[in-house]
Amino acid sequence: MKQFIVVVTTFTMFYELSARGNTLTNNNKIFDSELHYSLYVPDGTERIISRTVYLDQLQGFWLAQCIANWTGLITEMDKIEAPFYTDENWGDPDQKNIWGNFVHHTNIIDYFFIYNDKPWGADDDTDIEYMYQHLLDINN
Repeated sequence: MKQFIVVVTTFTMFYELSARGNTLTNNNKIFDSELHYSLYVPDGTERIISRTVYLDQLQGFWLAQCIANWTGLITEMDKIEAPFYTDENWGDPDQKNIWGNFVHHTNIIDYFFIYNDKPWGADDDTDIEYMYQHLLDINN
């Protein structure tokens, strides 16, 4: 159930980031009606990034986080003391974890991807990131 809630939350977050309150003004700048725009005078030291680029990079961040989570789950709790996995184990068969189980999604130590527009699940490794994103969203 937790995985379902996180997937729905992630989808909702991306939908809101890409669509909520953003409109194009007469000069083709994106305007969010929920944000307060303070008067600002640039001093030349700013790093300017468009919302479109930021959204793309934010989606890339979450995708990379999901790939890392699911790739890491393959070997999580397999070896809790030496000898640990090394780069030499990449591509080898996974070993049972300390409870005597394998992960359900693969038996090879390798990157793990989900295809065909299926949602990525999440786990406790992204709880803080989801909370930061949620707080950024509700506080504009």
